[in-house]
Amino acid sequence: MMIRNIPARFTKAQLLRDFGAHGSSGIDYLFLPVDLQSGKTKGMAFVNFRSKAQATEFQEVWHRSRLPNHGRGKVLDITAAQVHGVTANLAQFTDYTLESLRWHDALPVWIDEYGRASSDA
Repeated sequence: MMIRNIPARFTKAQLLRDFGAHGSSGIDYLFLPVDLQSGKTKGMAFVNFRSKAQATEFQEVWHRSRLPNHGRGKVLDITAAQVHGVTANLAQFTDYTLESLRWHDALPVWIDEYGRASSDA
């Protein structure tokens, strides 16, 4: 899923916490793109789910809603992404891109079935 209108100040950890705290389990991949020049997020995220049913439920709950503690800002716009699956999402990155993302603490996060994240989300 592609999520638009995420506040620039939000981190991967905040998104995972907020989505998880409101019953959005099943996320197994999260990427929060950043501008490599400024280091700021681009206001969007990509998430993948273990099942289509979990993705559908997430969209039904979060589409056109606001993130907690974000005030009256823009509502989230959630649509289907073009790439699906953890492996396919990770395959989009080159070694050079991953090194640049590592430098900005912006690597994608994948989460195992026990809820353990691949990096410091």
